[in-house]
Amino acid sequence: MRKKRSSRFLVRLIAFSLLLVTVPVTVMGIFSYYKASDMLQQRVRDSNGQLLLQIESKVEQVLRMTDASAVQYTGLPLVTEALDVSLSPHDFKIVNNLLTGMNQLQAHEWGIHDIKLIDLNHNWMIDAGGLSRFDRLAAPWAEYAAAPQTSYWIDEGERIRLVKKIPVYAQSPQGLLTIAIPVYEFEKLIGQIRFGGTVLVLDKKGKVLAGGDRAAHGRPFETLPFGRLLSPLAGEQDEGHYTSGTPDGEVEVTYRTSPYNGWTYISVVPIGEMSRLSKQIGLFTVALCGSVALAAFVLAYWGLGKMYSPIRRLVQSASGPAAGGQTEGVGAEDEWELIGSRLSGLMSAQTELFQQLQGQSRQLKEFFVLKLLQNEPGPDELKEKLALFEHARTWTSYIVLVLQIDSYDRSRYGDNDRDLIMFAINNMVTDLIPAKTRLLPVVSDRSQITIVGCEAGDEGLLKRQTYELALDIQQEVKRYLRVKTSIGISRRHEQLGCARTAFKEAAEALKYRMKLGDEAVLFIEEAEPEPDRRLRFNYPAQLEQAVVDAVKMAERERIGPALAEFGRAVFANDWTHHDYSMSYVRLLTELLRVVQDGGGAEAERLPGPEGRSPFHELLGLRTAAEIEQWLLQAVIEPAVITFEQQRKTRYRSISREVIAMIENECDMELTLESCASRMNYSSSYIAKVFRRETGMSFSDYVMQVRLQTAKRWLAGTEMKVAEIADKLKYNSSANFIRYFRKAEGVTPGQYREDCRSRK
Repeated sequence: MRKKRSSRFLVRLIAFSLLLVTVPVTVMGIFSYYKASDMLQQRVRDSNGQLLLQIESKVEQVLRMTDASAVQYTGLPLVTEALDVSLSPHDFKIVNNLLTGMNQLQAHEWGIHDIKLIDLNHNWMIDAGGLSRFDRLAAPWAEYAAAPQTSYWIDEGERIRLVKKIPVYAQSPQGLLTIAIPVYEFEKLIGQIRFGGTVLVLDKKGKVLAGGDRAAHGRPFETLPFGRLLSPLAGEQDEGHYTSGTPDGEVEVTYRTSPYNGWTYISVVPIGEMSRLSKQIGLFTVALCGSVALAAFVLAYWGLGKMYSPIRRLVQSASGPAAGGQTEGVGAEDEWELIGSRLSGLMSAQTELFQQLQGQSRQLKEFFVLKLLQNEPGPDELKEKLALFEHARTWTSYIVLVLQIDSYDRSRYGDNDRDLIMFAINNMVTDLIPAKTRLLPVVSDRSQITIVGCEAGDEGLLKRQTYELALDIQQEVKRYLRVKTSIGISRRHEQLGCARTAFKEAAEALKYRMKLGDEAVLFIEEAEPEPDRRLRFNYPAQLEQAVVDAVKMAERERIGPALAEFGRAVFANDWTHHDYSMSYVRLLTELLRVVQDGGGAEAERLPGPEGRSPFHELLGLRTAAEIEQWLLQAVIEPAVITFEQQRKTRYRSISREVIAMIENECDMELTLESCASRMNYSSSYIAKVFRRETGMSFSDYVMQVRLQTAKRWLAGTEMKVAEIADKLKYNSSANFIRYFRKAEGVTPGQYREDCRSRK
């Protein structure tokens, strides 16, 4: 009977041991399965959302650039002048110029074709086939003209057309400009997505414009097997996802609506593919749990049998055959020993897990700091995570430092080595700042970020110590890496939950490098003016005009000093960095206007590399020196070359026009200002041009012409001297006689007598 009880006890031990292993493994397996499935579906949704955002960006870039090209074309004087007349085949030069502009639009890489310029008042149309007539009341031109929008996109099946009225804001347009883009150009931008899914693009009315499913083109989205009404009227948000059943199975539909034109971008992914992956995860989890349970059973059976054998022998040897009643007591004590053994095993596992976590401590700390800078965690979460940084619990305030690279001058590194350099800088900062005064330094994008804190009583020293740390970091980086850096420092904050705000402040401070230059240490409260200290925006318009005039006159020796004086005037104001940037944007706008007015085609060469706008290039520069250098090289130098080439011809034309005015109107009240006003130039500009071309001033030339006219009238007419003086606008006949004698050596009367005697 004792053997039988002992066998049952052994079975219970084995069963209990197996239960301790299989239940947690099974629970963890089930949890892991559902968690992995949810993460897989969430990642697919996030991936599809990012894909839709990328597709939306690509498509809208094409639409915006097409619209911008259309605006630029319709704004050409050639187009507006052509719409005022009734063109005929005899106007081939105008037609050819209009077609040339259209061809330049079609030369872009985003697939523009079938451009039509339509005159609604004179019923003519220009397209790739040339000039033709059309019926204004015929479709679709009447529909285009009657539409309330001044610029809009319409679906034509295999292509999408932009319709733009001319002028843009007129109630009754003079003309239309239409540009078509094939649907397949958008399908190139869409591409393919994972898991056998497809992407569709809907217009504002919910009709399919383009996408991977050709059969769906032109159909309303709600009529598709997986479609439904997606609009604010239906209570839908601008973006989201839902699951829908189709004859081929369930699909996951992700959508987002563009605020630019109201188009909706949709991805449709079969759930069956994701379910298949989930099933594979489930099968693997079941197999793993079964293997663990089987291994546990074998080990428990073998191990407990071994452990129970000496106990059985000890009881038999100690108690003998009559000690049967005590065997159960011994078995009960062994049960506690088994529990102790199990606890020892759990403690060993816990120790191993703790050691593994210690090995991953840096990664956990780095992840927490990055999350702290990107989000605003709640008090409970922050308190839990700060267990990784016990020393930070006693901080009463902190400051965030953000380091960015200024340039790689005099170093052997380039921008391709940025990640390596930032890693090295992060290690140097980690060594320079004591661990008890900081959280773990991290690198995010192009910035190295450090949170520095202090305990109660040290707040007054925090700013000074932070400044000294920043200088030490700059010096060490420059010493070992030969790289110039700048550091932005936030305001002092008391709650670590506001680290995201402090990080933005430090990054904002770095933008004031525009005023202070490279290798700067910038406190946000010192760099950014307080609202009550900001001065009224006082743009140096006169200095801007000095720069523009120097460029127009192609006076290279004046351009550099004038531009530098403009910069000093801008940065002398207590503005925000946005105001500084806008001042240079305004100057660039004026320079581009001058180049466009005076340079013509040369202005088309000014945008930056890869088609980037010159304004985009300007706003990407960091310091005033970089901005001035870029303006001189990329904008002003090409303009000066153009103006130098055109100056001789233009100056000669201006001088001839002024001379003609003087010779034809010398008997009238003629001034430099009146001539400049009639020619739409400034008087100072006309004076400079006239002196360069004729070698004398405007007033001297007028006096010279009037003198020659007076000599001609004295020799060929009977007009009195006083009458001649009055007609030629001399103050008095005495002044006229005095000037004539000084110029010719004789009086007007003597000159007349000499002329008559020679006859």
